[in-house]
Amino acid sequence: MKVIVVGCGLSGLATALALRTKFVVEEKKDVQIMILERRENFESRGATFGLAPCGQIALREICPDVVEHLSKIGILIPQSGGYMLPWWEVRDALLAEARKYPDVIDIRTGMKIRNVTQDENQVTVTFEEPSADLVLEADVLIGADGVHSYVRTQVLGLSPPTSTGVYIWRGRVDVQDMPDLHVLTTKGLSDFNAFGPTIVTYFNFHSKLPNTIAWVVSSKDTSAITEGTTTPLDLVEKYMKTIEGDADEAMKEKYELAAKVLGRASQEDLTFSSEQAVVQLPEASSSPSAADDCWGRKGRTILIGDAAHALRPASGLGGSMAFEDAVMLSRLLVDSPQDQVSAALQEFQHRRLPRVKNISDDQAWRSEMAYKKGGLKSRPNWTPEYKEWLDEGPDASNDPPPAYADEGAFASAASVKP
Repeated sequence: MKVIVVGCGLSGLATALALRTKFVVEEKKDVQIMILERRENFESRGATFGLAPCGQIALREICPDVVEHLSKIGILIPQSGGYMLPWWEVRDALLAEARKYPDVIDIRTGMKIRNVTQDENQVTVTFEEPSADLVLEADVLIGADGVHSYVRTQVLGLSPPTSTGVYIWRGRVDVQDMPDLHVLTTKGLSDFNAFGPTIVTYFNFHSKLPNTIAWVVSSKDTSAITEGTTTPLDLVEKYMKTIEGDADEAMKEKYELAAKVLGRASQEDLTFSSEQAVVQLPEASSSPSAADDCWGRKGRTILIGDAAHALRPASGLGGSMAFEDAVMLSRLLVDSPQDQVSAALQEFQHRRLPRVKNISDDQAWRSEMAYKKGGLKSRPNWTPEYKEWLDEGPDASNDPPPAYADEGAFASAASVKP
């Protein structure tokens, strides 16, 4: 089987590794995988990544050595059983593993797709310069190209993701030579600070990656944001001016710390913001074909990961959902005759939609609660049964238990709009 994967991020790399494991290692079948990446190189951008127990189960099935490595460099979160890691470390671990198998996984960068066509037998891809003379044919095309997916909008003709009204900035600082920032290494795994509609969160990797602090700023103060110009420091300073004279000492200390951290950030990180967007999933249907226009499938083309179901980042489950996708898709493709690929892709989205829909709704609600009075402390805990269901991974039932002891307090996560 020949497979084209569009996107060399976490979901694309995990899918390529999953296909190799299922076809080559377990079933001794031939598979050729080509990953197409638009970027020329792989930057160490991003901030933090949560590898949930369900994501660990999924990755362990397809690349156990990577899970072992990540568990050593990640910081265990006792209450969840997950690991907190720098995003780039997860990407680099998957990339290094994929590069071990050049005879099966061919990674090409700087690839700008011009057109994708398909018939009942194959998918054909052509490219812009400098690869205009290249024509690729494959049995399957997998869109793993993120929330702003080219495959989603240009190939499948689906609607673009929906804005949540939140802008995000991410970066990291090395505090080794910054004594005034050493306090961040004593604040636990993460430190959440609200400045009105703007939230500044620090992630402390000190115990595994000495002196490394990642920061994430999210803001709903959209009227004050000009993309590419407004910095998170601008927003924090704006809020402090609105409460001038009313700020207590604790708030002043939070502001001074934020000013120091953001003052040390690179200009590129300060001005590179992205408008957070999600993919709205409809209710699951008993008909496999009904999911085509919501998840994203047409013929021999399928979406996975954020391209299919970008989540709000309340509990760090988005990446783990992508890893579950990779496992389920590879299981179905390895058992599928080549003339039944389209049916296998349809079955894949039919199986995945109910679980991902439920988790997506929950994450939307929990994200919105972070901006309410009380912030993170106002969010109730999941029931033990729901947490167990979350942790089960790709083999979890599509009939989850209640997420909260008081479902009335939850007020129906499905009613929350981005």
